[in-house]
Amino acid sequence: MGLILNRPSGFPIAHLFPEMKSTPAGAAAARNPLYLGGFVAQGVRAVLLSASPHQGARPLLSRVWLILSPGDVAALARAGQRPMAFRAYAGYAGWSQNQLRNELLLRDWRVVPGSAAIIFDPHPETLWNRLSAARH
Repeated sequence: MGLILNRPSGFPIAHLFPEMKSTPAGAAAARNPLYLGGFVAQGVRAVLLSASPHQGARPLLSRVWLILSPGDVAALARAGQRPMAFRAYAGYAGWSQNQLRNELLLRDWRVVPGSAAIIFDPHPETLWNRLSAARH
């Protein structure tokens, strides 16, 4: 499973979680963009957090936690996190057995160390170009 990090959908999170608008904190968070995590599945499939972990969150990297449970994702959305404290991803990227390994061997992918700074980059639309330029 993987997530595309640099594709805001053009829709706010409130598009999938209208109940977020019911509190002042939730209304502010409801304007956060919903990201397109990939083309497998529909609806919110993952949330990455930079704040302290919440119910159901698993550590992923230093200062990054992952939530996959739809119920835990909905609870987080209703709680109204501050902007940039979390990113919600609709869908995910997936590969069949050995497909990703073969794509890596063909150099179809560039592997870079993950970090909270990359995941929560304030300009995701230019992230791929910047990371690609840094690797040359």
